[in-house]
Amino acid sequence: MKNLFQLLLPATLFAGCQQRENSAREMSEPDTLVVSRPQATAESLIVPGQSAGQLHINGDAAKATRLLGKPDSTDAGMGKLLAVWFSQHHRGDDLTAVYAERNMGVDETARIRMIRVTSPAYATAEGIHTGKSIADVRQHYQLTAEATFTHFDYRYTVFGTNEGIAFEINSDSLLTGIIVRDTGRLAKKGYLPFHPNHTKL
Repeated sequence: MKNLFQLLLPATLFAGCQQRENSAREMSEPDTLVVSRPQATAESLIVPGQSAGQLHINGDAAKATRLLGKPDSTDAGMGKLLAVWFSQHHRGDDLTAVYAERNMGVDETARIRMIRVTSPAYATAEGIHTGKSIADVRQHYQLTAEATFTHFDYRYTVFGTNEGIAFEINSDSLLTGIIVRDTGRLAKKGYLPFHPNHTKL
């Protein structure tokens, strides 16, 4: 029995020393904090050429009113509609805008052709949202300058892609707005309804 005790005692002391060393190491070495970006939800995900949240390209524009309520402003005529909603949950100047067209005599449903969002709550799968830099955007998209416009004397450039998404960049090279559209709709080839004072490049 004495021999067994003599054998167990060093092992017990060694284990105790190891535990104290491990504890000291854990206290002296700070944990590495891993921060992961939350996945965009169905209400906030931007899919180029397809959707922004629950608004879908070529979908019924009436759904926008069901989802967002009565627009804060509208401009309609000749089968075209531009509706704008200002955010209730973020900065007061954040907005969602929808441009829709009706093919009168063929399809009486007003179809969403473009969606514009300025809230950082909307993001692509890569994490691109307003507030990011143009350098961040260029990591994921090949950009072509399509048009410029002014707003309150500030100048912005619309950079398009062939993937059904365009980005509004301010003079500080920061992303201020995202436009989702059909892949065939380029600002320099047609109408940019959100900025009637734009200049094509």
